[in-house]
Amino acid sequence: MTVGMIGARKNTTKQHWEGKPTGSPDIERARQTDMIALAQQYTKLNRESVHEWSGPCPMCGGDDRLHVKGNAWFCRNCAPVGDKGWHNAIDFLMMRERMDFKTAVATLTGGNNSYTPPVRIRENQAEPVRQAEQSPEWIASAQAIVSTAINGLHTEAAGYAYLIGRGLLPSAWRAFDVGYAEHQGRPAIVIPWYRAGKPTAVRYRFLQTDGTERRMMYEPDSHVSGVLFGGQNVLSTMAKARTLILCEGELNAISIYQAAHHAHVDVLSFGSETARLSPAAIDIACQYQSVIVWADKSDIAREKANKIPGAIAFASPEGQDANDLLRADKLGGVITALRVRAARSDEQKAGIVWDIWDSHRADGIDAGSIAVARKTAAQLGIMEDWECNTPMTTTAIE
Repeated sequence: MTVGMIGARKNTTKQHWEGKPTGSPDIERARQTDMIALAQQYTKLNRESVHEWSGPCPMCGGDDRLHVKGNAWFCRNCAPVGDKGWHNAIDFLMMRERMDFKTAVATLTGGNNSYTPPVRIRENQAEPVRQAEQSPEWIASAQAIVSTAINGLHTEAAGYAYLIGRGLLPSAWRAFDVGYAEHQGRPAIVIPWYRAGKPTAVRYRFLQTDGTERRMMYEPDSHVSGVLFGGQNVLSTMAKARTLILCEGELNAISIYQAAHHAHVDVLSFGSETARLSPAAIDIACQYQSVIVWADKSDIAREKANKIPGAIAFASPEGQDANDLLRADKLGGVITALRVRAARSDEQKAGIVWDIWDSHRADGIDAGSIAVARKTAAQLGIMEDWECNTPMTTTAIE
């Protein structure tokens, strides 16, 4: 099958190609190209859901970075979802085959006779494209980027103001080595990922976009597949007495850390909703007393929670993620209510109450956590002398 013969599908996914001509019938035909059929000429795909497939990216490798459905695609590493949505087949050929726009359109519509498509990969032939080992030079460069960016937060007001505006405190962002730098001429928050104490990825979260530029991107040759963000702050030796929250996104993880780490809660982020939980990640989660999987969408949360025995799933309430709830001063109460829900015995519930009590006595804690803990204590018939000026209230989680 040649690329130009691949059937088009109805456009059901948000598409974009910034700065390119529109309106040509050939361009529209090219944009409607079946991305599943096209991608299968380059890589092996595995079904993720009814409509979505994933596999190694033909451009940068990995195991499941490439995601395709209908006439759209993205790669978590080299071509993330942009502000305007997923990419299309024209983008794919321009990136994979280094074609210009006109040649890519002609290829997809059968007008490029000089193009020889790759031999279609069969299920029993395909081998996963493995990530190359990161060199000592790359690791040293990443460490230098992170170190410079950390210092940048002390000298540049923009980065500090952004993080404070997101409700994040210096103690929280320092725990994750968050920094600030100019990258490709644009101001960005710099967020490192670590594996075994060494940086494995550096992500840039741009503070300014004009609607056509990427909102986030990774340093070239970053590795995030199979990595959990935030591992440097996990107290694994105490896991059997702690709660683990697995969540989407770095800022959500930092928000949860700020709100609940002092109350025996660890947090790790799997990154985007499309990231798979590796066997190693599942093994880590199984060490914990309780596990909560938090995603924006309920089906994503359930799918990941079902891989971990005893884990509970939670979807962001009314579209509010952890950072939104932090800024609304509701995150602590939500987390405490989730911990009570995830507890498997009254003994574990009592332990959560004591966690909140200890935090309240030592450092002070948010009103929502106190309210949930006091209600739980009353139900268990313990700590009847807990004096607190916070009225007994309920949360949306209970």
